[in-house]
Amino acid sequence: MTQAEFRSLFSHVTSRRLYFNHAAVSPLADPVLVAMNEHLERRHTGAPDTWGKAFAAAENLRGLYATLVNATTDRIALMPNTATGLNILASGLKWQAGDRVLLNEHEFPANVIPFRNLRRLGVELDFVKTTDGRFPLEAYENAITPRTKLLSLSIVQYMTGYRADVRAIAELCHRHHIIFSVDAIQALGVMPVDVEADGIDFLATGGHKWLQSPLGSGFLYLSKAIQDQIHQTHLGYMSLEHPEKFSDFEQPLSEAARRYELGAFNAVNCVGANAALGLLISANQTTVFDHVRGLVRHFSERLTETNFRPVFNFPEANGSGIFIFTHHDESKNQPMLEQITAREVVISLRDKGLRFSPHYYNNVDEVDAFIDILKSIG
Repeated sequence: MTQAEFRSLFSHVTSRRLYFNHAAVSPLADPVLVAMNEHLERRHTGAPDTWGKAFAAAENLRGLYATLVNATTDRIALMPNTATGLNILASGLKWQAGDRVLLNEHEFPANVIPFRNLRRLGVELDFVKTTDGRFPLEAYENAITPRTKLLSLSIVQYMTGYRADVRAIAELCHRHHIIFSVDAIQALGVMPVDVEADGIDFLATGGHKWLQSPLGSGFLYLSKAIQDQIHQTHLGYMSLEHPEKFSDFEQPLSEAARRYELGAFNAVNCVGANAALGLLISANQTTVFDHVRGLVRHFSERLTETNFRPVFNFPEANGSGIFIFTHHDESKNQPMLEQITAREVVISLRDKGLRFSPHYYNNVDEVDAFIDILKSIG
């Protein structure tokens, strides 16, 4: 799908609004809204095929998620958010007092709090410190101890936009027999992720950001080797090998990752996410990333014409869809955001600066229009 074709699926682009806030939550494409409304209409009218169509959408969605990350469908489980997925990993592994989890100081809480809960078992958390927003491989290597059992990181940091060298960190983990887990919420939908080539053992994500799906949608991936290490702490009838056999209480659990889905799923979200993923996969993740990086570079170059400047300057290998910038007087960032918002531009304020995060449907003309606004208010 070309960029122009993709853009045509988002009605809001015909309004005054400039939307560059995909690192927070994305607008829904028109076909996603149509699919969700059609499901709700069938549910509203009691159509007898409502459950069957929703179940088929959920089955297809697992396959789309698998395609997105180069996994097999049996390694995918539908999840409502990143934290739920990470809790399955944190609560299911066998821990001993003195085991350690390695994180970094800029992680979003969803990738910290599930592991903080392990302190009650005597597990300790170690945090890699940042160097100008960067987390080089050496920083992780120096933080590893003989008791480090798991390393978890965001592929892209929400607060800085720094993109980790995932493959190098995975190799480091495996060399030290450490489980490698990623929070992919700021990566999937805007850049390629390959769990096989990248050496990822466990992945969790929500769908409402770059995947342009409904809030409350998402998934986890885990290798069979990691699944075999997890003691599942919660079970439901959908965990079973044949969930339709309601009277067979003694049947085994499914060998597939869907064993973690437990019970009735959020059907309208699955229907919407199924539509959204179909669009993104047809657009091709490498093509999407190249376009978005082009928009980010263009914005960065034109920012020199304003009273704003970049907060971080990462090499291209560590660039992402997120770009953090600030007014030369950082104390003005909040009032600047208010003026930007009043002009129908949607971005976020995160810690040290303003966060610009465009997607595939955005274009250079929109970026230039935003620069003109920054000139007028700066």
